[in-house]
Amino acid sequence: MGTTTTSRRRGPDPAPPPGRVVAVDTARGLALIGMIAVHLFSETGPDGAASPVQSVLAGRAAPLFAVLAGAAVAFTTGRARVTGARAARVAAARLGTRAVLVCLIGLALGSFDTDRSPGVILVFYGVLFALAVPLVLLPTRVVLAVGVVSACVMPVVSHLARAHLPAPLGTDPSFVSVATEPLTTLREVFLTGNYPVATWFAYICVGLVVGRLDLSSRRVALRLVAAGTAVAAAAWGASWLLLHPLGGLSRLLALPLGTDDPVSELLSVGAGGVVPTDSWWWLAVLGPHTGTTPQVMQSSGIAVAVVGVLCLAAGLPGRAGHVVAVVTAPPAAMGSMTLTLYCTHVLYLISPYARTDSVPAFVAEIACYAVFATIWRSRFRRGPLEGPVGRLVGRAGVWAGGRGAGARRAPAPSAPSGARDPATADGVPEPTSEGAAEP
Repeated sequence: MGTTTTSRRRGPDPAPPPGRVVAVDTARGLALIGMIAVHLFSETGPDGAASPVQSVLAGRAAPLFAVLAGAAVAFTTGRARVTGARAARVAAARLGTRAVLVCLIGLALGSFDTDRSPGVILVFYGVLFALAVPLVLLPTRVVLAVGVVSACVMPVVSHLARAHLPAPLGTDPSFVSVATEPLTTLREVFLTGNYPVATWFAYICVGLVVGRLDLSSRRVALRLVAAGTAVAAAAWGASWLLLHPLGGLSRLLALPLGTDDPVSELLSVGAGGVVPTDSWWWLAVLGPHTGTTPQVMQSSGIAVAVVGVLCLAAGLPGRAGHVVAVVTAPPAAMGSMTLTLYCTHVLYLISPYARTDSVPAFVAEIACYAVFATIWRSRFRRGPLEGPVGRLVGRAGVWAGGRGAGARRAPAPSAPSGARDPATADGVPEPTSEGAAEP
């Protein structure tokens, strides 16, 4: 019998709202902490190499966040394939509304673009939510196949397309850029930005597959750990084989690159979302945020393995489970309102009060978020931003469902065992707090 990943009230343990999967909340909270750490600590050490924080977290925290965004899409659609015209309309309205709202928030944050901006990810996430609409109509195996094909093909397509495009601007999308340079902004979002949708689409596919699984099952959790680890190791092995025995690294080093040394930089520190287009061998590198097939596959595998490990931990029985619940309660609380906390972090980082490369400042920021999230979640079902977004998304679903959408309730589409999804209106899953929490 599978163990459960949803928390149960046991003594003083905080109990999350019904419908939440604690392991997913915890993973989302840890991804947020990792992204904050990457933003606050310098990309290079004194010798120009990647700092320890960058070496461990860069190119892994943000992709974990993206994979969990795909899982949120699965939660908002009942953790099952959407079938039927009416259900499809409702799902499209909800995801489309969420996409628009997240993009608007991202454009607002991008309007504060300064030298201290971390590279706001929300506009890219909003577009990924919109692109997830057709995915929810597909069987799980097809979604997985689309994700694998996307991870293998889209880096090549991007490489070919970018060879004929201007260099990336390196700025955040904003209301001003949308109004004055719409085509350039579109190009940045899809191909040349920090989180290009073309190559990040695979993360949404992987997350949607994970979200549809029975995360309360120990067997499923073990398979996630095994599969994620195997994919990550295979991606590393493929990159190593291409760069070393097959001579890719030596050919990159032989390129006429002037006085700079982008090869070592890309291998250790990483890139700003894409790699140069002057050699096909760039597609073999594994540096953070390079958008290559090995990098996308490895970060996807790590994300899947992390979710599996946290599901196993959340299902431990007895005293061990009690300890895990206590330890993971703060990041899980943060993970239930990542949109709110991410926006707060961006505003802090672009303010004159931000302190980078400071462990005390990092610890203080995380502690403040953890305390606030824990107190807020004990009183409210959703975070400060998640609540209004969730209500608008729900109203869009009711509107799309047509007349009498909320008049009666019927069971949700068949969901995996252990999924504690809310009731539905006319067989169409209502948005859960899982989806509302995800940027």
